[in-house]
Amino acid sequence: MARGLGLAILAITAAGLLQLIASQTTHIVGDGLGWLVPPGGPIAYQIWADTQTFTVGDILVFKFSDENQDVARVTKEAFKSCNSTNPISLKSNSPANFTLDSIGEYYFIGTKEDHCTFGQKLAINVTEYPGPTPSPAPRGPVSYAVGDKLGWFVPPGGPLFYSAWAYDKTFEVGDNLGMKS
Repeated sequence: MARGLGLAILAITAAGLLQLIASQTTHIVGDGLGWLVPPGGPIAYQIWADTQTFTVGDILVFKFSDENQDVARVTKEAFKSCNSTNPISLKSNSPANFTLDSIGEYYFIGTKEDHCTFGQKLAINVTEYPGPTPSPAPRGPVSYAVGDKLGWFVPPGGPLFYSAWAYDKTFEVGDNLGMKS
């Protein structure tokens, strides 16, 4: 009887571990941009982070050129002031992997020259695995004026301007995009 109970507990534990492993996501920081001083400043990594969901067990992968870049995990205060004096962790070889092993805020900066000051910094919030999310209710078409009042033009910062404009919007088939120049 005790042996059967032990096997049942082992099976439940194994199932839980499999679910945790299956839910792990690898995030390539900045996607195609990689980890560098971003054009347009820190908004590039803010937008990227806003499009991700970070949960315990996920892995952040920083891809960069070894000779010109690095990545440091730092405190919130060090993040705000771009102070790399006492990092929690510093990695100089790409790809640099960080496992998100606890709930809470994580802060990363580039420590070379003025890279952090120019926007090579990332702040994320890690949550517990949320489980499956329910499907949203269908909605009707929505009309958008691209760029809002500024309209459609070639802005300073190039495509990052429109990425920033679109990052909190959800576009669906049937929506209307108006482009005023």
